[in-house]
Amino acid sequence: MNACIKLRMREKECHDLLDETIVIIFAEEKPCKSILEAFEIEDFSKEKRKQYNQDMYDEKRRNGELIAARNEGRAEGRAEGHAEGRAEALAETARRMLASGISAVQISELTGLSIEDITAL
Repeated sequence: MNACIKLRMREKECHDLLDETIVIIFAEEKPCKSILEAFEIEDFSKEKRKQYNQDMYDEKRRNGELIAARNEGRAEGRAEGHAEGRAEALAETARRMLASGISAVQISELTGLSIEDITAL
């Protein structure tokens, strides 16, 4: 079947294989656009190509920086969550120890919590 008909175009718009190929290239979204962009980039002047390459390098560098920052933020968040969880566990342990009659001084020695923190529980 003729490519132009497949693309719901009138057959009279396609005169030969080249016309059909062009219609297919422009009708497809991703793969063919990449091919056209590559041809377009290939035709850049030396200065424009140099600027294009620099722009692509800068974009990749920025993307890398964003990924690194996101990963760093996640690591910091995990560390903070771990520290908060540890503090909550110590506080719960101290509460149980207080409830069982252990002195605040002994609890402080065992858990590392300050006496003020223990009495605030």
